[in-house]
Amino acid sequence: MKYFDELTRSMEWLAAQANTIFISQSCKYPGTAIYNTLKNIADDKKMEFSVDEHMQTGLAIGMSLDGYIPISCYPRHNFLLAAYDQLINNADKFPLLGTNSWQPHVIIRVGAGHNKPLNPGQQHLGAFGDAIRSMAKTIKVVDLYAPEQILESYQEAYYNKRVTVLTEFHECYSNK
Repeated sequence: MKYFDELTRSMEWLAAQANTIFISQSCKYPGTAIYNTLKNIADDKKMEFSVDEHMQTGLAIGMSLDGYIPISCYPRHNFLLAAYDQLINNADKFPLLGTNSWQPHVIIRVGAGHNKPLNPGQQHLGAFGDAIRSMAKTIKVVDLYAPEQILESYQEAYYNKRVTVLTEFHECYSNK
């Protein structure tokens, strides 16, 4: 069982669910490691997005309130920082407003960069799961360190009807 293969298998499992859609930069077209895990998924299950993380997260929240389960993918945690307003002030707080109709169900897939074989620079190396945990009251955060936890974690995120942030570690893509 390899890390990258388990990511691919998990994305294919999610794509087989009728109410899921993938939204991301580089989900339909090459450019990031995320693309390689989504290549076998039909384009009608993918929505290519511009580099606008704040809007992408807002769209994912809105789509979830309309019955979709978006898998909103961010190549790096550092880029997800631009969406923290939507993530923390909206997605995390909606369930606390006291009505079940405001329960976002979004799967956030985010990468934590690695400095080998090439150091991409400080703006691509962060892993901020602990920061989200410290700010969020309703969001679940999962760090995916081992291949054997990947499919189960994505399935739980699908079934648990809440916002879940799953961090993938790029150094594991080829090593495990």
